[in-house]
Amino acid sequence: MAHRLAKFVRKLVQIFRLKLKHPRNRAPTPNRAHKSEQPPPFVADEPRAEMRLDDQTSTKYHFASSSTLLAILDDVESSYDFQKTQKVVKAALRYDPSWWSESFNTQWVKQHERQLNACQALSQIFLFHDDGFLRQMALERLASPLNHPFVAYGLGLRLNDWVPEIRRVAKITFDRCYASTPPEIWEEALWHLLPRSTEWRRWFMQQKHEEVLYSAAANRQEQLQGLVSRLAASRSSGSTTMFRLLARSPNFDRFLPDLALGACQPHVRTLALVSIMEREARWSTGKFERVWHDKVFGRYQDKEIWRTRPLTLDVDIVPILTASLHDRSSLVRRRALDLLTRRRDEDELKPLVQKTLVDLANDPNPAVQGRLDFLRRSQQPGFKI
Repeated sequence: MAHRLAKFVRKLVQIFRLKLKHPRNRAPTPNRAHKSEQPPPFVADEPRAEMRLDDQTSTKYHFASSSTLLAILDDVESSYDFQKTQKVVKAALRYDPSWWSESFNTQWVKQHERQLNACQALSQIFLFHDDGFLRQMALERLASPLNHPFVAYGLGLRLNDWVPEIRRVAKITFDRCYASTPPEIWEEALWHLLPRSTEWRRWFMQQKHEEVLYSAAANRQEQLQGLVSRLAASRSSGSTTMFRLLARSPNFDRFLPDLALGACQPHVRTLALVSIMEREARWSTGKFERVWHDKVFGRYQDKEIWRTRPLTLDVDIVPILTASLHDRSSLVRRRALDLLTRRRDEDELKPLVQKTLVDLANDPNPAVQGRLDFLRRSQQPGFKI
């Protein structure tokens, strides 16, 4: 026991000596030159060097002039990743951590406040500031209409801000700027905002802003038309999420036939076909409910909650289903065969069943052939499942 205690004491002495040797724990002496703790001076007219969107190596920043901060918006292209741009903007507004101190942090915020008071256009950039008071000031001074998609994107992010007061101000600013902002500006911003909004939870707590962005996406016909055109041409993995979000609005129903026939992504064509055949739109609420299998042994499953609404579209399903059965993607063909098999006894689809058995007899996909065999056997007399 005494041996273990002595070993423990020696270990503590060793750790204490290592801490004393650390430069941060040594007191400066007159004979040792040490680094000054004063922050770098503010130079208002000196532009920040090489502060562009592709600059991922700069880690130290001096105070930037207003023109330098506003120049960031000129580097944002419509097809650029807004999340990557947001990181660059936040890095440009953040103080240098190597100079961190409580007094310097206050000085940094006060300097940015003076810049915002002198140049109201900086409110477009200060939407991404780390300080909540400056974000609120930026929201209150944001000029309407918005002239850049990245600014509209920042306004949408503030609806999910971690400060409740800022979320309330953001909702007021959103209502003030939405109507006067051109649809093409919101189209670009909503294309980046809507997929991210499925993960937001803060606005569900107090303000009930759940339908703010979703209603904004579907209120204007030009804006909705632009989002659907992007959805039809998109090759990204988030296309199905965007489809589910837009499907909440009845205004989206008239675009379903075009998406079922001409969308680039097979998943989007499949979702549009299923919505038309089942005559309902379906989307996830982002919430889960616990389904118990055995409470005694604590066995349960978290089941996702979905919502549905009936379609307001009356369209002939035979041409759309026929085109889907001959789609270039086996995923669409398999789903179309499933829907045809489920409704094989309907009079309007019986001729299509016989035609499909002949046309797809040489389909190279094994899953399609398996569905065709079941469909062929279901047409024989006395068939039972």
